[in-house]
Amino acid sequence: MTIFQFTVLFLVFIVLVLIAAHIFHRYERAIFWSVALFLFIGVLVLLGTGVLKIIKDGHANSGALFVAFMCLITAGVLVIATQEPESFIRKRRKAISKNSSSDAPQEQESVVLTRKLDTPLAKEVFAKAINEGLMEVNGSHYKWKRSKILLAYMCGRIYCNDCPVPDRGKEGKFIWNPGDDSSFPDFDLNALFQTKDIGQSRNNRKFCPLPNDFDIIDRFFE
Repeated sequence: MTIFQFTVLFLVFIVLVLIAAHIFHRYERAIFWSVALFLFIGVLVLLGTGVLKIIKDGHANSGALFVAFMCLITAGVLVIATQEPESFIRKRRKAISKNSSSDAPQEQESVVLTRKLDTPLAKEVFAKAINEGLMEVNGSHYKWKRSKILLAYMCGRIYCNDCPVPDRGKEGKFIWNPGDDSSFPDFDLNALFQTKDIGQSRNNRKFCPLPNDFDIIDRFFE
């Protein structure tokens, strides 16, 4: 296979990956990570087995070098694409602050949600949680005032469709029924609330009794 043929096939492959990530947006990060690992490990395997020879007949094999370079660079770009740079987020916040015509802008306007967090339901629930006194705006972030497990429950309901279900054999009791685990934006939520392990708190409590004051959160979704 010539370098030109490889380039064309490789570009077609990348386009198909981008189309799949666009169609299955909720699994975008998983798709990019999977493809990146496939490319990285694939190059290592080809080099290790001698299928891809960097040195051939005592000279550098330009074709093999090009293939390895393209695969490794693409893998790196895909990994970087799974995260929204914090510097970009800060620029968005500064732009909103400069463009605000009010001398005392509303608190909600100082917090900018990342692409993975910015949904109509999230905005609605966060506003209700602020009005209920469960959280408040702290500069460019939110500050949660209650237990982390309650925060994890609220975020699970927003982004994964978690819900309470009756606990069999225990009248009036409910357990935490998880939804789509892959859509939980743990990294972005930890940054938004300036904390850590929100996702781990959720994982530790799935299929277990609901946290205290869960009914307050449930009212936000009625």
